Amino acid sequence: MNRIPLIRKVLHEALGVPGNIYETSQKVYKRVLSWVENLDESDFEGGEGASTVMRVDMRIADYHFSTLKVKLGVEEHPKIKEPELMSMISRTESKKTDDFRLEHIKRKTVDLVIILIVPKGYDYDELPNFFRENQNELVESISHELKHVYDHFKKIYDKPQERAEYNASLQNSFGVTPMDRFVHDMYFTSANENLVRSTEIASAIKNNKISQKDFLNFLRSNVTYQTFKRVSEFDISNFKQQILDDEKNLNRLLKRVKLKPSNMTDDEKVEAALQILYSSIVNARVSNFQEILTHNFFEQLLGFEGEKLKVFNKFINRNQRFQNPEEFVKYYEKYFHFIGDRMLRKISKLYSMTEK
Repeated sequence: MNRIPLIRKVLHEALGVPGNIYETSQKVYKRVLSWVENLDESDFEGGEGASTVMRVDMRIADYHFSTLKVKLGVEEHPKIKEPELMSMISRTESKKTDDFRLEHIKRKTVDLVIILIVPKGYDYDELPNFFRENQNELVESISHELKHVYDHFKKIYDKPQERAEYNASLQNSFGVTPMDRFVHDMYFTSANENLVRSTEIASAIKNNKISQKDFLNFLRSNVTYQTFKRVSEFDISNFKQQILDDEKNLNRLLKRVKLKPSNMTDDEKVEAALQILYSSIVNARVSNFQEILTHNFFEQLLGFEGEKLKVFNKFINRNQRFQNPEEFVKYYEKYFHFIGDRMLRKISKLYSMTEK
């Protein structure tokens, strides 16, 4: 009996890549493409996007799903010359429990939302061509989202604290490039996202039929690998200088909060920017956590009491524990180094998935 396929399966799953997720991603892509081929501009009228529900029989390891929901949104942008994939997300459901956790609702449905940005006056008959020409990118994005769905299936609960912090990293934008990149990196290195990175890169390896001798060059040119490399080298001194270098946007941000950058030294500008960064993140986290904990109108109106109040206050204290904003950034400097190095090592082990 040939034991090689079994050994490969065990090894791949140990690296965080569920069995046949790449093959299932290809099947999902083909079903979506077939649907897109029958769409026209009228399907997108009203700004709601086109949507469909398909009956399927697909598996990712031990997770079986029988329904595929897809929503495709197309947004026109005057500065875009070629259509681009702006985002893809998978929608899952959880319910609040009495012990302040989020219990995952298990469904046999995969629910995908795909958002494209296209040039003004775009010919919607060209949508199928976009899907064909960008097959690799779409399959890798589908793999990424299917891994989120699979993780949701395998995990029983989410901690509301982690969910609140994850959501907060998606909600903050400052218009200052290094600050926006910092918040993006918080999202990028979160536990939920780290779980899907191996699957994402494994799909790229299979899409591009990467051989063992090409693996190093492939890795160095991979955007996910490059991002973890950059994150692992984050330096607070460079970060502060980069904020200053983005002078036009920094001044615009300071004016938005009623400060006068013309009357401020460079050190004062950086200190103010870090304070805005820290306060915005903490406020978003607390707001998200409060929303997750709130079960009824009275809690929304009057606030929490008893054990729930203790949990809420503990979360606030944990996020406000830093003496100043620079201490907060230094905490993430260490965190970025740890996660970046760990994920680089993990990704490097995907060498075992290349072709001889």
